Amino acid sequence: MSMNTYPFDEKCVLLITKQLAAAILLQDILESDPDNDLAELPVKIQEKLANSTPWKCASDPELLELLDNDGWADISDAHELLQDEGEADIVHCSEFTGTATVPADFVQYHKSMDDVPFDDAYIACLIPLRQSEPFKQAYASPDDLIKEYADRLGDLAGPGIPIGSLIHDIMGTYTC
Repeated sequence: MSMNTYPFDEKCVLLITKQLAAAILLQDILESDPDNDLAELPVKIQEKLANSTPWKCASDPELLELLDNDGWADISDAHELLQDEGEADIVHCSEFTGTATVPADFVQYHKSMDDVPFDDAYIACLIPLRQSEPFKQAYASPDDLIKEYADRLGDLAGPGIPIGSLIHDIMGTYTC
């Protein structure tokens, strides 16, 4: 069976990072059955969640590594959960090779301007509901797009997520 390569070019998407995936999956545990499901998590994670938010837990590099090793930062699982919750405008692809860059209008929200490289990776992202047209801007300001993404995520990932820092332009190719 031959494989085909396709271009992938999306602007101002909310990139589902491992960190965001972990926050989404942890929030789901907290909302569904925290007494039973939390026991599945490493003790360090349980202790952190007792006094913190899923996002802050996932923001700790050591804890994120623990979560990732145990399958609690799986981007495809977070993608499925978002779809199950009714999010239709989510794009995903496996075997993606390319980069995520910081859009000029969102520089102020990012701590680092480094590109995020992907090499044969699974990616998922929310795409803006409105697209710009010639001579017409889709959003009046970056804050409007941030609010849209925050509304679409709702309580799925818990409080305190810096939405602006997750907005990227993604360009590359995927194979299927």
